[in-house]
Amino acid sequence: MSWVGRSYHYCLIAVLAGIGLNACGAAEPFNMPSDAIMFVGQPSPVQPIEFIVDPVQQAASGTMNAEIEDVFPDRTTLSLLSLNLTFNFDGIGDIVLTLDPNRPSSATVFPLNASGNPTGLSTMDLNLVIETPDQNLVLEGVLLQGESAILQLAIDLPSLGFFFQGMPQELDLAAMSVVLPNELILSGSSNQ
Repeated sequence: MSWVGRSYHYCLIAVLAGIGLNACGAAEPFNMPSDAIMFVGQPSPVQPIEFIVDPVQQAASGTMNAEIEDVFPDRTTLSLLSLNLTFNFDGIGDIVLTLDPNRPSSATVFPLNASGNPTGLSTMDLNLVIETPDQNLVLEGVLLQGESAILQLAIDLPSLGFFFQGMPQELDLAAMSVVLPNELILSGSSNQ
């Protein structure tokens, strides 16, 4: 099959998937469910900080917006456009987790094969901003990965210090997950 034929074939698959390329060229943005758990408390008196004193846990759910960047025979790459997860902590207020608008975030998604096994490890490379009431914190190169439709934090992230009304606080992004659309994960199962 010629390159044009293969290109048309992949473009047609992407269009049929419902989230892919519009008219084989322009990407249509789509949303992915996202969840995270964060702890906030006082920094420990021991340095370096080994634990958070009196941590308060909050969970947040929201969406990550993305678009298909490229479609290859064995994988799809995504450009991640936005994220909004809002945590509400008593006594502090809202802490918002977003994508850093100054640094790109991306994903590589590998589909499942005909046997339902992963053909590769899907990953997301995130550059995040944590907006606290008094300051913004930056987390670069946060890696999510998974072999199915759910991508989760690949490593335990270090806690971050911040100040609220002049008092030191510590936060820990303890968990984060993003659910990939079935159309991306299952797209390879019919042709492998």
